[in-house]
Amino acid sequence: MSEPIAQPKAKMESEEWKATWEHLKEGYKNGQEVIRAVDTKVSVLTGLATFAIAAIAAVAGVVFDWLKDDTWGARQSISGTNAPCVILALFALTAAISIILGARSVWSSMRALIPRRREKEYTDIGATVLFPFLPFGRTQERERCKALQQYQEVLRRDMTIADIRKEYEDQIQNVGNIIGQKVANCSSAVRWFRAQIVFLGIASGLVALFATVCLSIS
Repeated sequence: MSEPIAQPKAKMESEEWKATWEHLKEGYKNGQEVIRAVDTKVSVLTGLATFAIAAIAAVAGVVFDWLKDDTWGARQSISGTNAPCVILALFALTAAISIILGARSVWSSMRALIPRRREKEYTDIGATVLFPFLPFGRTQERERCKALQQYQEVLRRDMTIADIRKEYEDQIQNVGNIIGQKVANCSSAVRWFRAQIVFLGIASGLVALFATVCLSIS
């Protein structure tokens, strides 16, 4: 029985590198897709939290109009008994908490959309073709010139397999760091938004209770 023909070592290494390169590209692509998905979800969450803030502000405006116009005897009820005053105070408290929670959710969402500066171990990666970035601003002119010089050095010569490996290694670490920050801030924004909705519901219930008590007294 004949022995299988052994592939040349160079060819085997080339095929292994091709498989590795495809795997690296797929991982980097997946990371970019995760970032886009998180950004989309955070944008929707920001809109919902802002809408909830506007909703509770609108409800507070309605209550204020009731008191100003003495609708359903609201002003008379407050001056006559303690129950409407307590309900109104609880509404003001829960409405304020809901607005604060909503603002906190929006803040966390903004931090998810714009991650903080990379951690120390990722700040010295340098210019890469995978993620071309030039610092902008008067205070970063030196960093900008340094990055431009690095790009010129990379693009004026053929990149070796080691160069490509190093770029993927650095950028996958960088993308992973960004994803970690985005997911953490997005999760925080969701928690704040849930709490905001709970207090929004309580505040709305207190408004309905206040109107009921005013009607019963009047």
